[in-house]
This record gives sequence, structure tokens and C-alpha cells, in this order.
Amino acid sequence: MSSLLRGALNEAQVISLARACEIGSTARVRVSQRDWFDEMLSAELYRLLPGPTIEALSVARSLSRSALLRARGGELTRATADLDCASRCIERIDAEPARRLGAAFADATRAYLCYREGHLDDALSCLKTAYLDDLHVERCGVGVLLMHRVQLINNMIRIETRRGAREIASGIGARVLTYLERPDPAVMLKLGDPWSEGWRPCLSDIPKPLICQMHGQIASEHVLVGGAAQTAIDGPAPDIQVALWATVDLGLRNRMLHEVADDAARLLSRGARPSLPLWRDVATRIGSYITCSRTSSEGTQ
Repeated sequence: MSSLLRGALNEAQVISLARACEIGSTARVRVSQRDWFDEMLSAELYRLLPGPTIEALSVARSLSRSALLRARGGELTRATADLDCASRCIERIDAEPARRLGAAFADATRAYLCYREGHLDDALSCLKTAYLDDLHVERCGVGVLLMHRVQLINNMIRIETRRGAREIASGIGARVLTYLERPDPAVMLKLGDPWSEGWRPCLSDIPKPLICQMHGQIASEHVLVGGAAQTAIDGPAPDIQVALWATVDLGLRNRMLHEVADDAARLLSRGARPSLPLWRDVATRIGSYITCSRTSSEGTQ
């Protein structure tokens, strides 16, 4: 028998996994087209700041967005010019929360420019500065900025991946995914300063679709990194998507799917909750194993 099928699935396991895939594929999660982050950010800023200050911040943020789009398109010189304009607008804002929020968005864009140019240490430094500014404004009453901090950490994962530090990137991803599904500040402590600061034990004030959206972004990076088959919790793995994925991923890597078939079935039967990438990764890989197992079984009859 091929090494691919070492410890092959028995017929009951094949049936269970096929059924779990079928159930999970019908449990679709509706993807919202609403911009939940901007809606919440606007509402929270209007409670905190006067209209003229918000308008000035909006101009600065628009310039930062323009710079980001230009950078993504390879127009790095024009992106830098837009970002310089954004910085001048930010300097003229009197209210500290608005000024620091504008700086956070500008520094996040500056980090991407540094990343594109290969200056990874500078990119990471910009992300740290943006993170601290986010945290300051969040503590002023803009709670949705926790999701922007998650986005900054996602960018840090990309930097670590580009450095070749895939295990570090995978460990960060596992912790953030665990936190988003089961919020516990202790999960984030090992990220170190400043990334371990400011995590709340409850995310009830943040819309579920926004949490799922951010979970999906991190999960996409997690799959691309290849995972280190690790979870964010010491001791028994929690019964959540990323922990089940890590267990199944390890079984698949070691060609021992039969040992993790129950975990795989549990993950698959729940569908793409809280997000699609980890579910799709397992469903795709399991499908190949089921086909191979059935082909092998038929060949021995």
C-alpha cells in the first residue's frame, strides 16, 4: 500500500467524513457586504469628537487610503506623496484622539510601503507605532479599533512570513484565531509588547460579521503559512475551529488521518464557522484522502 495511505481510513470513517463534508457544505455562512468597521468607527467618533475634527480626520484618512491603493498598484512614489499630504493634515488636527487615529492609519500604510520596498524592520516599527496609537484611541471610547489592531497583527504575520519565520507567523496566527473565537486576554500574552496589550475578555460590542471577517483574513494567512500544527492554548486543545484544524493538519502531514478522523468530521460538519479558509483547507485535503481510500479499498477486493 502507498505511504500516502499508511494507517488508511476504515469504511466507517470514510462514510463519516463524507457525510460531514456534505452537512458542512450546506451550512453556509452569509457573507455581509456591509462595511461594519467603518459604520462602527463613524458612530463612535461622532460620540467622541466634534464634526469639524471628524471632517479633518476623514481627509487625512482618505489620503492614507489613496496612498495604500497606489502602493498596491506599484506606484510607490505617488503613494509616498499622498502619505506626506496625509501627515501634514494630521499635524493640523488639534484633538489628540483624532490626531493619533489619523497617525495610526497613516503608519499602517507606511508599514505597507516599507514592506513593498523590503525594509521589514521599518515596516514592523510602523506597525508597532500604529498599534499603540490605536490602543490609545480605543481606550478613549472607540472600541471597534480592536479590529484594526487585529488587522495590524495580520500584517505582522505577513512580515514574519516574508522573513522566513514561518513558525513564529503560525504561532501568532493561532493565538489571534483562538482569541477571536473564544476571547481570553491570556491567549495573547505571549505575543510580547506591545501586541499583548489591550485585549478584552468579551467582544459583545463588536458585530459578529466583523469578527468573522477578521477571522477569515487571519485564517487565510494561517493556511498560506502552512501552519506549524500548533494551537494557542497549553494543555488540552479547545473545541474550536483553529484547534481542530491544527490537529487534523498534523494528522494529514503525518499521513495518519485515521487517528484524527473524528476531529476532522467535527470540524467539517460545523461548516465554515466562524470563517471559510480553515474549513475549505480541510475539506479539500480530506476529499483527496477519501478518494484514495476508496480507490485502494476497491483495488484490494
